[in-house]
Amino acid sequence: AESETYRVVRQHHGWEGALMSGQSVLRQGDTGPEVLELQLALAALGMNIASVDGTFDGVTDSAVRQFQSAVGLSETGIVDEDTWS
Repeated sequence: AESETYRVVRQHHGWEGALMSGQSVLRQGDTGPEVLELQLALAALGMNIASVDGTFDGVTDSAVRQFQSAVGLSETGIVDEDTWS
């Protein structure tokens, strides 16, 4: 089940039909509901996310790299299948 925060932000940005997938490859510059899902997941893990707004910015990139390092992945900043799993 999606969180109320996720639902409200999706609605605000007009992503009403978007589903949480966790399967797309994401990188800095991407936008949309999958980036929002990523930001919410990183924030829940205690990573620093300045704003949960569905925009993969420099802060999100840094949080992804921090997460990748913490779990023993290469710090690419690219959210691929290994990062999602």
